[in-house]
Amino acid sequence: MTMRLLFSRILTRALVCAHLVVFPAIGHEAGAAERKVVLQINDNGPEREASALNVAQALINRYGNDLVLEVVAFGPGLNLLLSNSANGPRIAELQNQGVRFSACQSTARKVSEMTAKQPQLLEHAEYVDGGVTRILELVDQGYVLFKP
Repeated sequence: MTMRLLFSRILTRALVCAHLVVFPAIGHEAGAAERKVVLQINDNGPEREASALNVAQALINRYGNDLVLEVVAFGPGLNLLLSNSANGPRIAELQNQGVRFSACQSTARKVSEMTAKQPQLLEHAEYVDGGVTRILELVDQGYVLFKP
């Protein structure tokens, strides 16, 4: 295992642990029945994708039905939600647990222009006009933004 991969795994675990400790103080108003989180993924690669999905599952495990969670992918992160993603089964499982997966239509248009093919999404993902604008909308609705 390379030092970079080891560091990445340690950092991911530390961020998840730190977030689970701090999370009760943010994104949850007194008397509110749910916590709202948006996870941003704009990097690709197996470690980044696994990290985002691990954080999603950790939050579900901790907060269960008190959690509303959306994963927004844009830029290189769009690869996570493409039909050929190795993470398709994990994404399906997370969706069955209530996680919403949103893909940036703007990124897809750019990919389509470059490749002359429209990127095909996993059946568990849906397009939104723009990844960044979707995140801003969610933050305006009281979601806490977290980038694993």
